[in-house]
Amino acid sequence: GPSAGDQEPGRKLFDFVAEEYFDVGHLPTREEKASAVLKEICESTAKTCALWQSAGFTHGVLNTDNMSILGLTIDYGPYGFQEYFDWDHVPNGSDGTGRYDYKSQPEMCRWNCGKLAEAFGFCGVLDAEEGKKVVEDAYDLAFDAAYMEKMRAKLGLLEEGDGDADFVRGILDVMAETKADFTETFVSLEKYAQAEGEQESLREVLDSLVAGCADSQATAQICKRKMKMVRPSMPPQQILQLWEICQTDPQRLAEHFRAPVEAIVAEIGGEMEKLGQYAELSKRAEEVEKMGDEELRDANRIKWREALGKYRE
Repeated sequence: GPSAGDQEPGRKLFDFVAEEYFDVGHLPTREEKASAVLKEICESTAKTCALWQSAGFTHGVLNTDNMSILGLTIDYGPYGFQEYFDWDHVPNGSDGTGRYDYKSQPEMCRWNCGKLAEAFGFCGVLDAEEGKKVVEDAYDLAFDAAYMEKMRAKLGLLEEGDGDADFVRGILDVMAETKADFTETFVSLEKYAQAEGEQESLREVLDSLVAGCADSQATAQICKRKMKMVRPSMPPQQILQLWEICQTDPQRLAEHFRAPVEAIVAEIGGEMEKLGQYAELSKRAEEVEKMGDEELRDANRIKWREALGKYRE
């Protein structure tokens, strides 16, 4: 466009945004204002993302232009709330690589804040290295604090502990392994916290946790749906042959496809990863279908009994 390479429009936009939406008028220089604005955007974005994660919400299209400088959730496209929990949940059918899946949201929001910092640098309102440092210092700290506050509340952890993050991750891993209902699981765990050692109540909680997990048919369908999303774009044998050449003579592929070696290796490596995921999901779907509901419930019961033991500790 006509403004390519021109910093002035960006500076004018920053001045307007800073004046209208941020309380930085008392700061003497534009660079100090930019640093404060960027820090606040990183913090509000991190807190919003933490709320998404704690509610099982997946936005689906976290492009930079689909995010708000005010830390709001905007651009409701192919979003979704978790039912049976899956770290790799993708509500967007066109996101075959899982770039914006549930587990990747915190990192993608952080990455987008980094791109905003780069834009500040391009406009000359904030040194590029300083902007990078602001993102590194502000985002993770704000996300971790907000996320753990919400998850402690959901799990009834009344006091902070050094192992809280690992414990939360462990509970979510069991939820993923057993395909547990995201909302109902926390309702059951709340009842467990109130049971106070009563064996009958503890059994009822365990029963409700297991009942909230996907049955064999639903679990197999989840695997098959994910298989469609990670299906490689080439036949398996072709991928394996190309990957072998990547390891032995990548320059040959670069010359053939007329592309940089790094790009070719990354592309074929991505196909190899998809191939592995596809094979693993196919195996799991077959196992679950053969297992049947009763055997699957027994396996899930064992996993939840172990998790509850750690929860009680």
